[in-house]
Amino acid sequence: MVYTNTMIATILSCAYMLLSMINYTKKVVQCKK
Repeated sequence: MVYTNTMIATILSCAYMLLSMINYTKKVVQCKK
């Protein structure tokens, strides 16, 4: 159970980081236009 929770937490944090990077990239692209 603990192992599963750790895996889920890791996947969620990775997904959150990816979303943050995508949002940041979108903002940079909009600023460059």
